[in-house]
Amino acid sequence: RLIAYHSLLLLQFYEFMTRYLNPHQEQIHQLLALLAGSVHALTPPDVVAELNRVLSDRFVHDKSKDTSLVIGINAIREIGQRQPLGMRSELLEDLVAYAKHRDKAVANAGRALLKTFRRLHPSLLSKKLRGRLPALASPPAYGAHAVASGVAGAGRLQEEEEAIARWEQAEAEAKEGKGGGASKALADYEPSSDAYGSDTQRDAALKGEKQGV
Repeated sequence: RLIAYHSLLLLQFYEFMTRYLNPHQEQIHQLLALLAGSVHALTPPDVVAELNRVLSDRFVHDKSKDTSLVIGINAIREIGQRQPLGMRSELLEDLVAYAKHRDKAVANAGRALLKTFRRLHPSLLSKKLRGRLPALASPPAYGAHAVASGVAGAGRLQEEEEAIARWEQAEAEAKEGKGGGASKALADYEPSSDAYGSDTQRDAALKGEKQGV
């Protein structure tokens, strides 16, 4: 979790974990959960490709039991969700073929893997397996980050400031005796204590309107 949370590059960790990736290993489910949880967007694709190859060779082959097939395919899917660039098209084609397996659990694992890469990296799939997509999506390049061009909610802040200015103008008109303006402004916008001080100023505006009338 620390590796994934802080995007650490501890490549020796993955090499160490591959020693214990075996269907007969005790607590294999916990080990695979730790392995998948340590993969993140900055994990090198070649390292992830090696993990996928090891999992495929040891868990997903013709002589594997159905439980081993399910474990291996699901582990590869979890890793692929975190770093889809590490998947190879040849391996993916072999894995999604298990969607037609006679065992229901294995077939479900194969279909889940197919749906995952239809969403994340459909270009790895053959055309007949891509499904009906409006556009061919592809994951961002390795190491790419989306840079914000502005501050989220900045437009809303400007609207708040304009509404407060209208309210202050209507309040001033009410105090001068013109009347009628403050009630309309308060109907359009009622500033909260967070946006515009305390509620005392709104009470003063209503009082000024009554005096003007």
